[in-house]
Amino acid sequence: MSPRAPLALLVALGVAAPAARADDDPARAPGWHGSLTVGGALLATGRGARSRVRGGASLELLPGGRWRRLGVVLAARHLTLDDGPRDALLTVGLAYQAAAARPRLALSLHADLGLTVADPAPAAGAGVRLTAILIGPLAVVGDLGAHLVVDGVDATRLALAAGLAVGVAR
Repeated sequence: MSPRAPLALLVALGVAAPAARADDDPARAPGWHGSLTVGGALLATGRGARSRVRGGASLELLPGGRWRRLGVVLAARHLTLDDGPRDALLTVGLAYQAAAARPRLALSLHADLGLTVADPAPAAGAGVRLTAILIGPLAVVGDLGAHLVVDGVDATRLALAAGLAVGVAR
């Protein structure tokens, strides 16, 4: 590595920092954004001997204004679809919009706390969510998540899931 590389990095950061701060003006902050979706998920790990294909629904709301990139996510994850909804992971979490090409595309990170429905057990997890608005308010949302369900010593499990949903978004 060149001895000038650290100096070049500092200069690049110094040039980029004022440009990044120009977006901190609250008067120019974007309005609220959100999505309401329903779809399915594929569990890669976790409990579920019958079927790893599950349903889900979520609501993501980013109020904008001074909170700009922060928001909330409410979700019913891993709903069993056979013989009616019997089990689910209900979560509430904090969302952070990491990147966006508004008004059509947004990438959010989320951290959740929740509870399983069938055998009440606490859960904590995180994931990444990509929202793509297609036509008008119609959107497709992809969600990758990992949730640790703490259910005693023997039944604690890590649920990894990939979901795809449709809904409305702004």
